[in-house]
Amino acid sequence: YSPVLIFMTYIYLSIIYSQTVSIKVFSVRLKSIIPKKFMVRGDEYMELWDAYDRNLEKIEGMTLIRGEKIPEGVYHLVCDVIVRHTDGEYLLMQRDRRKHYGGMWEATAGGSALQGENPLDCAIRELREETGIHTERLEEVGRVWAAGRNTVYCEFLCITDCRKDSIILQEGETSAYQWVTQDELLSMKREELVTERMQMFVDGLKPGIRSDEDRSIYEFVPE
Repeated sequence: YSPVLIFMTYIYLSIIYSQTVSIKVFSVRLKSIIPKKFMVRGDEYMELWDAYDRNLEKIEGMTLIRGEKIPEGVYHLVCDVIVRHTDGEYLLMQRDRRKHYGGMWEATAGGSALQGENPLDCAIRELREETGIHTERLEEVGRVWAAGRNTVYCEFLCITDCRKDSIILQEGETSAYQWVTQDELLSMKREELVTERMQMFVDGLKPGIRSDEDRSIYEFVPE
């Protein structure tokens, strides 16, 4: 082998080794800064949830991982926020078509609480992420347990005077938004709305619950 070829091979291998080491170092550093609300699994990070009993009492020493089966008698926390403008109209967000129930409308935002979040913290974050509305002025209006879902839902109402064109969509979560009147919301068909759960708690929207069947899967959680 010629000295030039050997030298070029050495340079090439040195570059490959340097890049490999850099990637490993970057990966280690990245894992070290990921919040404790997530767990790294391979190249993915998984949400960590606190575990609760059905009365929303935290179960100490137990951590739930998104996507893994939740043990019987154990629940995770989900928070929903419905947004009503001071002029009386409600904000609806359209779910990204790649998501479950994609293309359907949701009133208004919500999701699972991350480890360490209380209900209000979760509601504030979900509202900010999915609509761009920044506020801590949320009123908790109810809590329900859903049969067969291992989930306790905390429902919040947000009354805002924000500019109606200031709503920000979240990539991968929402694809459109609209403001609707109370009558328009009540007239929406079952296949248009993801859930009518929130309507059980907001005066003026309760007539939108179509039947006892809509209520039957829920049981109110004592506060």
